[in-house]
Amino acid sequence: MNPFENMPSAEKVREDAAPFPVDRLWWTDKDYEIHHRKMESLPCIRGNESFVAITAALHSIEQYHQGEASIWKESIQPFEPRQVFMRYDGKDWAYAFHRQKKYGSDQAESEESNVTGIAKKIVKGVSRLVRSSRKEIDAARPQDREYLEEELVQSVEHLFSGIYFKGDTGDHVKVRKLEGPRGPVYMTTSNGNHRVAAARLIGLKRIRGEVSEVSDPAIKNQIWFELLALLPEKYAQELQEVYNNIYPPLNQGSLVKEEAELKRAKASLPEIGYVLEERMAIQEAKHKEQQLAEEAIKTASEQRYDFVKEYYPTLKNIPNFKVLLHREALEYLWNHPSHYMQDQRFVKKIDDDGWVGDEGGPTAHIFGIDLDTYPLKTADEIKYKAIQTYKQTQNGPR
Repeated sequence: MNPFENMPSAEKVREDAAPFPVDRLWWTDKDYEIHHRKMESLPCIRGNESFVAITAALHSIEQYHQGEASIWKESIQPFEPRQVFMRYDGKDWAYAFHRQKKYGSDQAESEESNVTGIAKKIVKGVSRLVRSSRKEIDAARPQDREYLEEELVQSVEHLFSGIYFKGDTGDHVKVRKLEGPRGPVYMTTSNGNHRVAAARLIGLKRIRGEVSEVSDPAIKNQIWFELLALLPEKYAQELQEVYNNIYPPLNQGSLVKEEAELKRAKASLPEIGYVLEERMAIQEAKHKEQQLAEEAIKTASEQRYDFVKEYYPTLKNIPNFKVLLHREALEYLWNHPSHYMQDQRFVKKIDDDGWVGDEGGPTAHIFGIDLDTYPLKTADEIKYKAIQTYKQTQNGPR
């Protein structure tokens, strides 16, 4: 049943003004199931192998162009679900990932696709909003109706951008944008797959999400052809076919230009390969240097641990050593003032003889430090320095 019928302004609900085809407003459960199954035939890049190949090629392109900063920038902007050429992991559009309790049903055993449930939630939410708003608009004075109409448009926009496509946890739908020669296309990341599929199911014209796109205008348009050039022929052909389905070729002249751009991209493959090898060698050298540094730190830490284990048990109750120990701990806190547990470590006072007490004696001069609140590595470092100083002075500070 059309929820807008018997309303004086029902004729205002036009196909071109609605966020999705209005017939979705009276779809039955069976309609949703039928159309969800049909989504399997929607053009897209399918299969995990294709997904891995395209992801790897884009990573190589990123490494080739990337300087000190990433070539990608993120911003919240609208995009058309029909322009998404690949779902995460290469799943087809009918793939639901998991099932859930049927929307609006009290029966525990009643289940449906998660994609279908989200689609119903969107349609029913918009239906309720429009119904209540249209009643208010129809009852309003003529001079107020234009304002209320605009308010309804803004409310629907908020319903999409601020609720459905921002997610229950505040996570936006995330996609990566590629500028093709006839228009942009997108591939989904791991976040928002269900919502994008639900948008396809009900025919939403656009949704809002976090879009990653190439920030440099000088290379934005050549990324597409470099991707086709780097991909194995099988995957490049599949990608081109899906792109042609989204954007049918304009004319023979445009195809000739695209073929010339692709030929130019393929001619640059040796240079791309050389740069990637060079940068990979630099990364491997940095990685090896980092590994050596980490191994040196680990060795020093193990030696420090053995040193503390050998000497600390016999020194920990000597008053002069206790003074040294607490001074080292105090110096550590002085050099790390922003540590979140700093205040908790000043627990007691010690007197000049190194005895720890709740208040300290009349000559108490520094705060005591509770080493048990320190990470083990930090506590060992403090003990190590105190033991070294004590052994050098033999008799400790006076």
